[in-house]
Amino acid sequence: MFKSLLLTLSLVLFSSVSFAENNILFEGYYQLFHDGQPIGWSVERFYFDNENKNYTQLSFTKAEYLGKNYSEKIRATASESFTPLSLHYEALESKNKKIIKATVTNNQINITTTTNSKNKKTTKNLKKGSFFSSFLKMMLLNNKIELNKKMNYQILLEETAKTLKGKSIATEKIKTKGQWTYKVYTQIADSSMTFYINKKGEILKAEQPQLHLSSILQKDLSSKIRQNLWSDSDLKNWFGNIPLGKINSLNKKGLK
Repeated sequence: MFKSLLLTLSLVLFSSVSFAENNILFEGYYQLFHDGQPIGWSVERFYFDNENKNYTQLSFTKAEYLGKNYSEKIRATASESFTPLSLHYEALESKNKKIIKATVTNNQINITTTTNSKNKKTTKNLKKGSFFSSFLKMMLLNNKIELNKKMNYQILLEETAKTLKGKSIATEKIKTKGQWTYKVYTQIADSSMTFYINKKGEILKAEQPQLHLSSILQKDLSSKIRQNLWSDSDLKNWFGNIPLGKINSLNKKGLK
């Protein structure tokens, strides 16, 4: 659910930044809302691995929605051309846990899905030109976002490991958090969303009207709120350290 809202968040135009900050190109905290009321947070990091020459998108979301607690973690890795390489997805909804692990070899994706301790293994052909939804923003940027330009693609959803047809179009320019952004309408199968991307390639806001959900990039997150959501050990286990969420255009240490 929250993955579908956040699938386009926090990716950044890599050609405009250096590989400083341990190759981290973007890092930020997004606050989640339902009908305008705060329900949780997501922390995201996008980085380039100089040694292996690939990109990785990491995220960790915590939310309380319609009386249920949600937790979601994603690690998606792709080549320099954004061809899928590997996936680790975990979701916990109350007591129901789902884990998807996948690797791509010779244009085939090998998937292991674990649902409440029950394993299922499948192998599928990787559709030509498909990419993880975590890298949608990069693919749109590579195709040069312009007003009223339609873009069609095959997208591999991390939460299902299924490939679906998607399409996007920028409908107008609008100010978001004091910055000019493209308002981009995106539809993947029956799900639709709108997101707002600035000139640096950052998503400042996303909306999913069908579920009355929205997400907004914030300048920072207090340590008190962070510690109420995640333990330090959980963040370190997933990210390797504790994300400060300040490598973005809202911060002095953000992108130049």
